[in-house]
Amino acid sequence: MTSCTTKRRRSAAATSDAAMAAPSSLSPWASILPGDLLRLIAWRVLEGDFLDYVRFRAVCTGWRSGTLCPRGRGVTDLRFHPRRWMMLTEGHGLYPGHGKLGGYVRFFNLYTGTFVRLKLPLFRNHCALDSVDGLLILQRDEDTTIHVLHPFTGDIAELPPLASLLNQLGGDLNGARESDRWFFIRNTICASVSCNAGITTVMLAFHNLSRVAFATSQDRHWTMTSWEVPCNIRPLSFCGKLYVVHNPTPTLDATSQVLQIDHPLQDEMGLGFREPSPPRLIATCPPDILRYPLYLVESDSEILVVGHSDSSFSHILVYKLADLMLGRFIPVTSIGDRALFVEQRSLSVSTKSLPTIMAETVVYTHPRRPEFAQFQLGTGIWSRPIDELGLDGFAPGPCSLIHHVLSCCFRNVWYIPSYSQGSPYIPAVGNAVMPPSSRSLLVPRKRRRSVVETSDAAMAAPSSPSPWASFLPGDLLRLIAWLILDGDFLDYVRFRAVYTSWRSGTICPGGRGITDLRFHPRGWMMLTEGHGYYPGHGKLGGYVRFFNLYSGTFVRVKLPLFRNHCVDGLLLLQRDDDTVIRVLHPFTGDIAELSPLSTLLTQLDDDRNEEPECEKWFFIRYNICASVSCNAGITSVMLASHYQSRVAFATSQDRHWTVTSWKVPRSVRPLSFRGKLYVVHNQTPAIDATSTVLQIDHPLQDQIGLGSREPSPPKLVATCPPDILRYPLYLVECDSEILVVGHSDSSFSHILVYKLADLMLGRFIPITSIGDRALFIEERSLSVSSKSLPTIMAETVVYIHPRTHDFAQFQLRTGIWSRPIDELGLDGFAPGPCSLIHHVLSCCIRNVWYITSYSQGSLQILFTLPGNSFIPRS
Repeated sequence: MTSCTTKRRRSAAATSDAAMAAPSSLSPWASILPGDLLRLIAWRVLEGDFLDYVRFRAVCTGWRSGTLCPRGRGVTDLRFHPRRWMMLTEGHGLYPGHGKLGGYVRFFNLYTGTFVRLKLPLFRNHCALDSVDGLLILQRDEDTTIHVLHPFTGDIAELPPLASLLNQLGGDLNGARESDRWFFIRNTICASVSCNAGITTVMLAFHNLSRVAFATSQDRHWTMTSWEVPCNIRPLSFCGKLYVVHNPTPTLDATSQVLQIDHPLQDEMGLGFREPSPPRLIATCPPDILRYPLYLVESDSEILVVGHSDSSFSHILVYKLADLMLGRFIPVTSIGDRALFVEQRSLSVSTKSLPTIMAETVVYTHPRRPEFAQFQLGTGIWSRPIDELGLDGFAPGPCSLIHHVLSCCFRNVWYIPSYSQGSPYIPAVGNAVMPPSSRSLLVPRKRRRSVVETSDAAMAAPSSPSPWASFLPGDLLRLIAWLILDGDFLDYVRFRAVYTSWRSGTICPGGRGITDLRFHPRGWMMLTEGHGYYPGHGKLGGYVRFFNLYSGTFVRVKLPLFRNHCVDGLLLLQRDDDTVIRVLHPFTGDIAELSPLSTLLTQLDDDRNEEPECEKWFFIRYNICASVSCNAGITSVMLASHYQSRVAFATSQDRHWTVTSWKVPRSVRPLSFRGKLYVVHNQTPAIDATSTVLQIDHPLQDQIGLGSREPSPPKLVATCPPDILRYPLYLVECDSEILVVGHSDSSFSHILVYKLADLMLGRFIPITSIGDRALFIEERSLSVSSKSLPTIMAETVVYIHPRTHDFAQFQLRTGIWSRPIDELGLDGFAPGPCSLIHHVLSCCIRNVWYITSYSQGSLQILFTLPGNSFIPRS
């Protein structure tokens, strides 16, 4: 028998733990945001960064279901292109797909400095040709098929094999060796991707061939354009188009031209796959403005044109292409925190999270000196971007992330093509940066390790704030935060934890958890562990579980200070050595200290003053109900007891507790609600008498300042004739309003529920439904959501029946009576399955929270329970 009991206890604990580990149901605050507002915020977030959008959707189930899923649309929907992300090479010959990387590839956010590592199995038999708007252009080894891959969603668009271009090169190349033709196809390639009606179109510009190839996801082969691209410097892909810089004459003092190549339109693709239009002139740049060569780089969603002011290349100027198109030659004086890297591909990188990169600089290969140079736009000073870095590779010196950023500008560190029987494979690359001379240097092993350690440290560092967070206006952010806080305190905490700007733009609950009523965790209830493990038991290690009555969520909080009972999610604790009362916010740790409870021992009713001290403590603490209010930073507490005819009150500024001069009519289980106390009183002991609901208000702040004057006597707020509800009546808070529960007749065969607000107006209309709620009525009453608790039945009232004196469950819709759990009587649990309903019932009975004994006026916890989750009244 002992063995069976032990197993049953363990299974009950396992059931509880399983429920606690299960994901919570949808939080109420998620449904507060209107769908159009939610989608508007989501699109604003997506404009900033794709992964921020992913994180935004991961905040809550409601946000995930109310916004568009990027999976399946990652390539075909331009909005989901991860434009700010760039594939980062590891260096030291560890090209993407190298066996030592385990299939992982790192990506780098050019705006925030954030690093992520993804597992991409495609690199086992693919090599990367280019990265466009964060998408990867991959070539499959065995058949040269081109795949456009979204690295974060896994979406893939398949295009024809690149081998279909081998016979379209024209001129002398058609008769050249296949390896030579592959070299001209893949060297210094620049890709552009556009999508329309689910069809993906890719253009490939070949710098050494002066040609453009194009294909769509519906084509079977690549097509080379009939027209040639004028000799250009490093094409730029931007918003689905290609931009090239052309110098009509080979001299440096000639006028430079910027040409634009548009993708073929969708209707053109349907008519024999017509090629895109030839390049068109969109801007010219006279030599007195910028000298050739000119470089194009995308920064903050616009194209910048970088060049030199004279033929000595001593000074660099930066213009906006949009200004040049309008004939306005106004140089850009500042690029903010950006650094421009200009090479085979050009990048604009934020320096906020990269301490080794200098803002307001241009880093490139100098046209006259074969080495990397760095020009500061603000001061006009030239320098080397990193120690002793020349075109021949790394000389001995410290290594940093700038090496890896430079690697992103050189496509030949992503692969070195070699071909056998027409199939490419990828050998290792020796350096983190492969400069144009492609000379490999041997770097000492120790230095290689230092590079990796530096990179890993930077990758582990917290990222700077993402731009999308600043798109939300402060008033809108605070409005959303208050709506969330109306739902649940911990949802508000999670909301603030999503991003730094959300945290700084909203009010911190720490330090305000008690004095600001908005931060009271009202939906949370302390949950007893059962099996004699009262809160504060040594085996619990100082941890206490809390249970959300609305969502079924469980959390475990470490509370070294612990005592007594829970009010509006706050804990009312009594210190053992001096009986000082403390109001504790369990989630913020805020504490308000009040006077010792022992100051009440001499203020009891006349018939109690002569009793032993232990009896006095029993009447002070047994079946107590507390109410907390705050005003101007002062915390006020009222204590009402079912067995005491008076109310005690004190503030955080008082030195003692005070008992009211007036008496409270004998009542059934007072209810604390929004800083007030509500009691039900029957004017005569007969069951068929009229019941009244009384309200006790807290003393006003100005009264508290005048000698701690007592609150006003109870005032009548509602009456209930016996033909409506028979005494006893019970009060329970549900969805921020008070419900009155009672019986329809003296046989107690049927339960009715009314709203107190209706009774106050004289409207006697019973409630027909309480939704997914179950009402638990005992020493304290609870309204619990049954969504996440399969063992609790919705639309029910669970209480001790007045006639049978055992726990009963009444279904409001059907009028059927049942037992809430198997064989549960007033003497405890009979053998039967255990579930979470035992723990919920424990929350309603305070004598499972403590059993008191006194020695020399000092309070100790001598809690000794049998193996039950709760002890009902005997």
